[in-house]
Amino acid sequence: KMLKDGSVLAIGPAPNSDDITLRFNTDRQDLRAVLVEVLTHESLPQGGPGRAGNGNMVLTAIDAVAVSTADPSQKQHIEFTWAWADIEQPNGDYAIVNALDGEDERGWAINAHEDRDDRVAMFLADTPFGYEGGTDLSVTLRFHSIYEQHSAGRLALHLGSTTDKAMANMPVAHSNWYIVGPFAANSGAEAYDTVFGPEVRGPLDFKASYHGDSWRHAPGVLEAETVVLAQGVGAEYVSRELCSPTPRQIKLSMGSDDGM
Repeated sequence: KMLKDGSVLAIGPAPNSDDITLRFNTDRQDLRAVLVEVLTHESLPQGGPGRAGNGNMVLTAIDAVAVSTADPSQKQHIEFTWAWADIEQPNGDYAIVNALDGEDERGWAINAHEDRDDRVAMFLADTPFGYEGGTDLSVTLRFHSIYEQHSAGRLALHLGSTTDKAMANMPVAHSNWYIVGPFAANSGAEAYDTVFGPEVRGPLDFKASYHGDSWRHAPGVLEAETVVLAQGVGAEYVSRELCSPTPRQIKLSMGSDDGM
């Protein structure tokens, strides 16, 4: 249901999972960003913004397609490579960058079961979009988390452009930390020298499995804090995704009271 302020309100029974597609036309070109507002409303459970009984929601993916109004044969599947949100639910793996990978296992949650308020997220495209003569844009928000009915109850979308200078000043977005292992070894030298799998060059894949073990969210791994690893001789791996809006140098610092 379209409201007077231009936002869209979900009505009727809430499905267990949902895909919400918003379609509109714009004459703007050189667009780079989609701003998503999830908004409260008195008709939603606990006032929303989500449709779950506690007012929460989990966004698992965002997809967008731009089609030229003048020449529909021109089509661009928009890839979002950076994201920011005004809040990320702290009691689990609910970072906004989780919505970039399109996988149902991870998502962005807004902590509405404890703090019900309007929330906002911004997604940055890897290349500009928008055609001369107009663009028909479809944006699909996917809510496929393991938690049923955790879709948005009221939404508003906005399009934006930016400059290279502004993008250079945007912070690096990142996932939470993940850990896999330990992989047992007979000696420290063996643990260092053995290729257990995660260090193989290639894209980071949190769904990958190595010798029966797989990546898992590691809430105990925190910036500038001591990380307690498994006892005994072996190897463990920690990782996180970094999403930069521009090419840049990133400094990585590590310390140890033993060996690394």
